[in-house]
Amino acid sequence: MKEMISLTITAVLCTALASAVACGAVTVVEREAFWLTPPKADPQTVALWTFDDDGGSGATAPVDDNLGDLLAAAAMDGGAMVSAIAGRPGGMVKFDTVGGVDFGADGFFGKGAAIGGDGFLRSRTVNFAEYAQASLELQLFPHEKQAAEAVVLDFPAARVPCRLLRGADGTISLEGHGGVRLTHHLRQAPDSTWTHLALSFPRGGGLVLLVNGVESAPEESVKGAFPATPAQLGNVFAIGAAKDGFNGVVDTVRVLARPASLYVLEEMPQAGEALPAVPPALAPWFAYSRGPLLSLDFDGAAAKSVGVAMEREPAAFMAGVRGQAATLAAGEAVFSGEAILPADRGTLSLWFRPLDWNNLTQYCQYGNDGPVPTLRLLSFIPEGAPDGYALRTVTLGKGIQQPQHGLPQPWTPFHPGRWVHLVCVWDGQEVTIYLDGKKQTLGQVGWNAAGRDAKTRKDIEKTWRDGGAPQMRLVCHSSGTAIDALAVYPWAFTEQEVANDYGRFFPDSTERLVKLEPVTMTPQYDHYRQQLAVRVHALPQADREPDRIRLTVSTETAIIPGAVVEAALPHNGRTNVVIAVPLDFDTPYVVRAETFIAGKAVATVDDTFTRVKPEWWRNTLGKGLDVPAPWSPVAVAADGAMGVWGRTLQLAAGGLPTAITSAGAELLEGPLRLHGKLADGTAIELSGTAAPEIIEAASDRVRWSGKLTGGGVAADIEGELEYDGLIRLRLTLRQAGAAVALQRLDLDVPLSAAHATQVLANGGGSNFRASWDARLVPAGDGCVWNSREAIKHKAVTIGHFLPVIWLGDDWRGLCFFGENDRGWTPDPETAAQEIWREGEAVVYRMRLISQPLTLDAAREIEFFIHPTPTKPLPERWRAFNRDAPPLPNYEGIDAFISPTLTVPAGLPSHVGITFEIEPHSWEDVATNSEVLRRRAGGPGSPRLFYIDYSWPRLGPSMAEFTRAGLFARGRLTWTVEVEDYMVWIINEYIRRDFIDGIYIDDTSLGSTIMTNSTAYRLKNGTTQPGFNTMGFRRFLQRVWSLYAAQGKQARIMPHMTYCYEIPALSFADAVVNGEDRDIYPYDKRTFPERWPYEQLRVLAGSEK
Repeated sequence: MKEMISLTITAVLCTALASAVACGAVTVVEREAFWLTPPKADPQTVALWTFDDDGGSGATAPVDDNLGDLLAAAAMDGGAMVSAIAGRPGGMVKFDTVGGVDFGADGFFGKGAAIGGDGFLRSRTVNFAEYAQASLELQLFPHEKQAAEAVVLDFPAARVPCRLLRGADGTISLEGHGGVRLTHHLRQAPDSTWTHLALSFPRGGGLVLLVNGVESAPEESVKGAFPATPAQLGNVFAIGAAKDGFNGVVDTVRVLARPASLYVLEEMPQAGEALPAVPPALAPWFAYSRGPLLSLDFDGAAAKSVGVAMEREPAAFMAGVRGQAATLAAGEAVFSGEAILPADRGTLSLWFRPLDWNNLTQYCQYGNDGPVPTLRLLSFIPEGAPDGYALRTVTLGKGIQQPQHGLPQPWTPFHPGRWVHLVCVWDGQEVTIYLDGKKQTLGQVGWNAAGRDAKTRKDIEKTWRDGGAPQMRLVCHSSGTAIDALAVYPWAFTEQEVANDYGRFFPDSTERLVKLEPVTMTPQYDHYRQQLAVRVHALPQADREPDRIRLTVSTETAIIPGAVVEAALPHNGRTNVVIAVPLDFDTPYVVRAETFIAGKAVATVDDTFTRVKPEWWRNTLGKGLDVPAPWSPVAVAADGAMGVWGRTLQLAAGGLPTAITSAGAELLEGPLRLHGKLADGTAIELSGTAAPEIIEAASDRVRWSGKLTGGGVAADIEGELEYDGLIRLRLTLRQAGAAVALQRLDLDVPLSAAHATQVLANGGGSNFRASWDARLVPAGDGCVWNSREAIKHKAVTIGHFLPVIWLGDDWRGLCFFGENDRGWTPDPETAAQEIWREGEAVVYRMRLISQPLTLDAAREIEFFIHPTPTKPLPERWRAFNRDAPPLPNYEGIDAFISPTLTVPAGLPSHVGITFEIEPHSWEDVATNSEVLRRRAGGPGSPRLFYIDYSWPRLGPSMAEFTRAGLFARGRLTWTVEVEDYMVWIINEYIRRDFIDGIYIDDTSLGSTIMTNSTAYRLKNGTTQPGFNTMGFRRFLQRVWSLYAAQGKQARIMPHMTYCYEIPALSFADAVVNGEDRDIYPYDKRTFPERWPYEQLRVLAGSEK
């Protein structure tokens, strides 16, 4: 006769299950019975061994695709119960018996397999290598008086040794390579008690040992002693062993091609005399005292309802959060009422609890898992709506999907072990969903219109919003779910109201409930616009809604002049108020909000606001005048010739270059020419009569000035040569006397045809893969290439300006760059830049003035010329990443090989790219950095910190610097503040010796529309984008100098896509270029078609 036990639920949030006294089946009260269904097969089951067929080799129960993996594990005392799910019907792995195995023993569900002595179970071939994630689990019932440690589970063919052991005292340990142990200190497997054991291998690597649902994972220092992927387990496993094998009974041995899904029972307190009544949703804990439009308590035949009539009663009830709850497993419940779902604003609140499903399975965003499966919980359906359509439907996800990049986001488990509080809030502007009192972060619950045809959905929605279709049904759909305490309120809850609605159901509700403030304010300062934006929410007073608000900003002594703003309030009481007021750092200000109803003041709230000066503000890190290796100081000869490493520059009269050499060759055929035509067709050319004046000569730069005149036009020239060879030229055009009518004005750069055979250009377009051109300079006479035709997709709003154009040969060249085309005349019909063939020269032409204009005021134009190569190649550079130390290996990138430096140390699996810049803690970085040091490669191989050029997640001190469109073009704008911040945070890693360099992803010539950066306004008011290269250059230059100050070689490796921002990349010691051009099995193109020779020749060649 099997002994029985009963399960008692006590009034605590986490309830233990009573343990079995003997090897027997289990009975529980009716409402808990859903935990005791034996596992069933689903497509992810690899093996499922049950023993009810007298020793059959892996019998399976009927397939049930609707059931999730449900294990209710005992919270404290070791008793455990398993429920529904498992496997891959047909073709599942079976087992063989070795020695004496008794299939007549009582199991956890039915019969079990008694093993011991020389008897054990051995699997047939398991292809663990096929699975990126997997788990193996079983129920275990040890016999008494086992005197020594015993083998429970073994993988005899494992590539990394792995055995699961049980000590004589019930301790569970995992033994890895070299006898290293992972001991589970929180749970044991005591004698004569069923215990659930599992090994789980999550996606991304790592191993987790679970005892009754409680996890334990190896420390970082010993992870290598244990298998990290299913493939390392070999192809066979055994339950028990011929020598030192476990003595007892096992049941429901299961292998899944996914991690184990486990939960611990959590119970809400049940209704009883000792518990206080649930406080009503009224003021002062809630904004109104009017109560809900709709309310259902589901307390059986005595159920109370507000606002609806019952059309179809729930088929069954169970114990609820308080009193009883409706179970929907046996069919739907239907209610009807008038205007039960407000259109403009409202709140839906309820509790739900899965009965036969859960959301514990994780679905991979970028794999082949497909979308997360969902179930419909309830719908609001207006009278006359076609079948399948609803104004709003609540859907629940039966799994979760974490973001592809970044740390896993917090989420709320749905499973039969717990009730979940759900609130949906809509206020006419947005919908917000809360789970257990907090905003959901992973989209676990949906609140959307339902129906296949978009037009029909819109028509139903319009009728509802226009006040029609007042009669409505609430359908609680048939599903394996229980619901309780459902209500709809005619106003949108605030976050505090949601927290109060959650907390009021707890026994200690009086301590949990928080009174509402009449006005809540969220002030945020915008550094670039010099304004304070305040998000306000004004609540009703005595159920009357305020219609106006006044905000003032004051110091400790007086209101700041002009810092008083009044604004109308909509019915929902939410608005944004902008106050144009410059505020100082580290000065406390008082922000006062006063609300009014029909001109009468009804509430006043004061809040304080202080701009905290960032630690990085205006830092000078890496700004010293020293010239770092491998460059040399700028030299100026007696004749005015200037020299830097590998290159020379000679200026003509007036200040424009006349000769530039690089890699031993002269690149120019003559001086740069500024020429054009007047409106009457007269040709003009500007020339200089005096040598340029050197106005600064330092080791790191030389600056000069000069002047050109001609045709009534004057051009003031300012020039600068930096130690890495970058030439900056600023032309200020103005009339020499009276206003001058110009037809055009061009700046020509005559290049040696022998050394201008290749062109590489980039337009900075948002689709960076389609905004570049690389080719040999076309043959022919006259104009052979132009920026209008070469690249169709550009960043500029008007015209055809390309920010980067490089012209050169296999060994050297000139890069022409501009942060914008300010001072030019952008024209949709005219190319901004052209390449001409004129005799023995290739002429690069900048069409500065391409439309007729009258020059009656100064026009400033700035551009850069950078001769390449910009620095010497390191010795044996072609052996990088492929040779033995001490040559560096650049594969040691934290986000690629793990661990990511910014995340908590010791995570069970690799997080990958997070885009975070600031760390979880510096202690975690120290631990992660040591692991990265070991994995990066041999001596000299750098630890590279992954950062992102375009989408970094800036720290909280950057908040006020991101509100003026810092990411408005989809990529980061490299303002001076961004530059200072980035240098500061990278230096925090450098000075602690946590990194040897940086890997910068998505370096693809970002543009900006911030006019306080490099963008500007055209005459018609249109914003013409600018480019980030010089801000990015200064960042890299300063990081290079920080390492140089320590006597170290900077390891800086950007990944870019054909953008060749030479002024910035000058300070990289290695650059990864391009995107994959895969040739697929079905592809009909050949390699030369996929990678044309001209492109390969231009794009390749580190020497140039």
